[in-house]
Amino acid sequence: MFELDQVRQLTSDWMEKYTLRRPQESLGNLTPEEWKNRVIENEETLIATV
Repeated sequence: MFELDQVRQLTSDWMEKYTLRRPQESLGNLTPEEWKNRVIENEETLIATV
């Protein structure tokens, strides 16, 4: 049997993995971190060409 604190930790870990570490279809099958890095890259490229 699980203790309440264990359930909370397992739930928190699952939520983090589900929302932050797995590819998101809405982000072109990138993780949020990969998507953010591409946005930053594109902004830097646009600034450099102006």
